Amino acid sequence: PPYVNMPAEAYQEENVEARLAFAGSLGTSERVISATSFALQILAPPFLLPTLLALYIVLRGSRPVHALLGLAFGALGVPFLMILNMNGFVFLGMSKGFGSAVPAEQAARAAAYMALERFSTVSEAVFWMVFGTGLVLFSVALRREGFPRWLAIFGRITVAVGVLGVIGATIAF
Repeated sequence: PPYVNMPAEAYQEENVEARLAFAGSLGTSERVISATSFALQILAPPFLLPTLLALYIVLRGSRPVHALLGLAFGALGVPFLMILNMNGFVFLGMSKGFGSAVPAEQAARAAAYMALERFSTVSEAVFWMVFGTGLVLFSVALRREGFPRWLAIFGRITVAVGVLGVIGATIAF
């Protein structure tokens, strides 16, 4: 992976310049690998929609309101996850030529990218709140439909992880 050799200071949240400088130093093949991984991260969230739709179809008979709202909230979260993952393409674009740019341009790029990172943090929090709400509604419907109790409990554990994700994203913001 291209980012294994990234210097430790680049992992510090406030050190955007170090991240951009490192990404700017990546070779062509490493940039292609990065772009491919970013594309796959964007393409993955829409695959949540068939799963949510299948849950709705199975659960609409016993708890139609919970199933419909679970589908709506879950589907509403997917675009926020996609937005969160689009940040990688901007990262690669802003990092190209970063090392050879004049200090004023480097500072401007770093400030713009830091704002984008903050936006991604908000997008992540919104994703977890909306998608997590959908999972809660689905887990309530699962409990009523006669599915094994452990499945509904698993849904609630997933929601708890989502709540921790929202708290973590909010603290980071």
